[in-house]
Amino acid sequence: MAALTDIQKEIIVTLHARYYGNKDILEIMERDYNVMLSYSQVRYYNPEDLYNKGHLNDKWLGVFSSERQQTREAIESIPLSSKVYRLQRLQHQIDYMDEHTDEELGIMPATRIAIMTTLIEQAEKMMGEYFSKIPKDGDVNIKKLKQSSIIQEFDQPVIQNETQLKDK
Repeated sequence: MAALTDIQKEIIVTLHARYYGNKDILEIMERDYNVMLSYSQVRYYNPEDLYNKGHLNDKWLGVFSSERQQTREAIESIPLSSKVYRLQRLQHQIDYMDEHTDEELGIMPATRIAIMTTLIEQAEKMMGEYFSKIPKDGDVNIKKLKQSSIIQEFDQPVIQNETQLKDK
């Protein structure tokens, strides 16, 4: 276990502030600075670590908080990091697909369906739904659907017995 200089401590704190994990910091310190560290040494300089809260001096807490603030501002300045921006771009793509014919886009109708489905799935993932709205039998909408003739057809087994096969 190496004794760390103030510069090395600052690098570790800065990397933690930039959302690097302990394992990543270990690799960076070894690869870029030829310093072999233990996992606990790296973890010690993370003020957000539950086991090490409250032990860092004000110098390292100041470095961490200023670097974390700069990192957040840098992330927010990138439009793609905003969920609203990404959803607007997806909506723009869907609108574009709706406004143009298959011939104008140079695609087959099945391709249009696949692209539209992919775009809608991506929007659902971004909104956190991720296909999680699976209806249960107790839901009112499912009860209404089961009353309809279409669902009743699909609720019936395809083959009820072997004699039904012989009859056809």
